[in-house]
Amino acid sequence: MKTDVPQPPPRPWKKGKQADYEVIHILLEICQDDRHRVFSSHRPAEREDEELALTWRSGGLEQTAFAFLTEAIRREAILQTLLFKSNHPDLFQRLEEAEGEEREKLVEDLRNRLEFQLQGVISRLALGAVEEALHTVSG
Repeated sequence: MKTDVPQPPPRPWKKGKQADYEVIHILLEICQDDRHRVFSSHRPAEREDEELALTWRSGGLEQTAFAFLTEAIRREAILQTLLFKSNHPDLFQRLEEAEGEEREKLVEDLRNRLEFQLQGVISRLALGAVEEALHTVSG
């Protein structure tokens, strides 16, 4: 069931243009109001980050969207694993002892929980995101 995941350049990554990779920093602002609603905004951390991103395909829009989506999925996977573990304290013991199909079934169950949660979030946020995108792009 394992997939081939591309391996990143060795860390720590150096900001800017390197021989075999380029790194920009994005500042993510997270705001939680008194009703526990979360809002966010992002921008290049510095002018040099913006300048380098503008040299990328689509001015860095694709790369930024992919990076944020990847990080969001990773964070949600950790959250879902912690929630599952709180209801199944023996999770890691079961994973360690499981082999073959049994282990794959446990991992698949966690994956399905993650996908279900993400689909719900996307359904709740998609319309607002599209409206904001239309407003932003129309200027």
